[in-house]
Amino acid sequence: MKSKKIAQALLGTRAAGLYFVLFAVAIGIATFIENDFGTSAAQKVIFKARWFELLLLLFGATIVFNIVQYRMVQQHKWALLLFHGSIIVILAGAALTRY
Repeated sequence: MKSKKIAQALLGTRAAGLYFVLFAVAIGIATFIENDFGTSAAQKVIFKARWFELLLLLFGATIVFNIVQYRMVQQHKWALLLFHGSIIVILAGAALTRY
Protein backbone atom coordinates (compact mmCIF):
# COMPACT_ATOMS: atom_id res chain seq x y z
CA MET A 1 0.00 0.00 0.00
CA LYS A 2 2.82 2.39 0.84
CA SER A 3 4.61 1.69 -2.44
CA LYS A 4 1.43 2.65 -4.32
CA LYS A 5 1.39 6.01 -2.55
CA ILE A 6 5.06 6.59 -3.36
CA ALA A 7 4.52 5.61 -7.00
CA GLN A 8 1.48 7.90 -7.19
CA ALA A 9 3.45 10.78 -5.68
CA LEU A 10 6.41 10.36 -8.05
CA LEU A 11 4.59 9.21 -11.18
CA GLY A 12 1.00 10.42 -10.92
CA THR A 13 -0.76 13.02 -13.00
CA ARG A 14 0.11 15.86 -10.61
CA ALA A 15 3.76 14.87 -10.71
CA ALA A 16 3.65 14.88 -14.53
CA GLY A 17 2.26 18.40 -14.44
CA LEU A 18 4.99 19.49 -12.05
CA TYR A 19 7.70 17.93 -14.22
CA PHE A 20 6.25 19.61 -17.29
CA VAL A 21 6.26 23.03 -15.60
CA LEU A 22 9.83 22.49 -14.33
CA PHE A 23 10.87 21.49 -17.86
CA ALA A 24 9.31 24.65 -19.32
CA VAL A 25 11.00 26.85 -16.71
CA ALA A 26 14.36 25.15 -17.26
CA ILE A 27 14.34 25.59 -21.04
CA GLY A 28 13.13 29.17 -20.57
CA ILE A 29 16.08 29.89 -18.31
CA ALA A 30 18.36 28.10 -20.77
CA THR A 31 17.19 30.50 -23.47
CA PHE A 32 18.29 33.49 -21.42
CA ILE A 33 21.59 31.85 -20.51
CA GLU A 34 22.24 31.06 -24.17
CA ASN A 35 21.40 34.63 -25.16
CA ASP A 36 23.74 36.17 -22.57
CA PHE A 37 26.59 33.65 -22.33
CA GLY A 38 26.41 31.49 -25.44
CA THR A 39 25.25 28.03 -26.40
CA SER A 40 28.03 26.19 -24.60
CA ALA A 41 27.05 27.78 -21.28
CA ALA A 42 23.42 26.75 -21.68
CA GLN A 43 24.51 23.24 -22.65
CA LYS A 44 26.73 22.92 -19.59
CA VAL A 45 24.36 24.44 -17.03
CA ILE A 46 21.02 23.06 -18.22
CA PHE A 47 20.92 20.62 -21.10
CA LYS A 48 23.85 18.38 -20.15
CA ALA A 49 23.20 18.45 -16.42
CA ARG A 50 22.24 15.24 -14.62
CA TRP A 51 19.23 16.90 -12.96
CA PHE A 52 17.82 17.73 -16.40
CA GLU A 53 18.25 14.12 -17.51
CA LEU A 54 16.50 12.96 -14.35
CA LEU A 55 13.67 15.42 -14.98
CA LEU A 56 13.14 14.07 -18.50
CA LEU A 57 13.36 10.48 -17.26
CA LEU A 58 10.76 11.12 -14.56
CA PHE A 59 8.51 12.89 -17.06
CA GLY A 60 8.72 9.93 -19.45
CA ALA A 61 8.04 7.50 -16.61
CA THR A 62 4.93 9.46 -15.60
CA ILE A 63 3.63 9.22 -19.16
CA VAL A 64 4.06 5.42 -19.20
CA PHE A 65 2.63 5.11 -15.68
CA ASN A 66 -0.47 7.08 -16.62
CA ILE A 67 -1.00 5.06 -19.82
CA VAL A 68 -1.03 1.91 -17.70
CA GLN A 69 -2.96 3.42 -14.78
CA TYR A 70 -5.78 4.76 -16.93
CA ARG A 71 -5.79 1.61 -19.13
CA MET A 72 -5.85 3.57 -22.35
CA VAL A 73 -5.41 0.47 -24.52
CA GLN A 74 -8.16 -1.57 -22.84
CA GLN A 75 -10.58 1.36 -22.93
CA HIS A 76 -9.77 2.10 -26.58
CA LYS A 77 -8.71 5.69 -25.88
CA TRP A 78 -6.74 5.83 -29.09
CA ALA A 79 -6.42 9.62 -29.36
CA LEU A 80 -5.03 9.93 -25.83
CA LEU A 81 -2.78 6.93 -26.36
CA LEU A 82 -1.43 8.42 -29.59
CA PHE A 83 -0.77 11.76 -27.88
CA HIS A 84 1.03 10.20 -24.92
CA GLY A 85 2.88 7.78 -27.18
CA SER A 86 4.15 10.67 -29.27
CA ILE A 87 5.61 12.27 -26.15
CA ILE A 88 7.43 9.02 -25.40
CA VAL A 89 8.77 8.90 -28.97
CA ILE A 90 10.01 12.51 -28.67
CA LEU A 91 11.73 11.76 -25.36
CA ALA A 92 13.28 8.58 -26.80
CA GLY A 93 14.54 10.56 -29.79
CA ALA A 94 16.04 13.16 -27.47
CA ALA A 95 17.77 10.40 -25.50
CA LEU A 96 19.15 8.80 -28.68
CA THR A 97 20.41 12.15 -29.91
CA ARG A 98 22.02 12.85 -26.55
CA TYR A 99 23.85 9.54 -26.28
